[in-house]
Amino acid sequence: MQQMKIKPNKTVLSGTLHAGRGDTVDKAKSKALPAGSYSVVPGKAHHYVWTTGETDSK
Repeated sequence: MQQMKIKPNKTVLSGTLHAGRGDTVDKAKSKALPAGSYSVVPGKAHHYVWTTGETDSK
């Protein structure tokens, strides 16, 4: 889990990045972000990410 002061932005270049918000990791409630997806998390929001397979993002 992370909490950042800035808004982290992610672009998924390949693979699948799964993202969720909250204080604990709950894979059932996370959202799958396939290649080409873009995500913005509000600053100071508790969030987590995980991947399936080989994934690249920036």
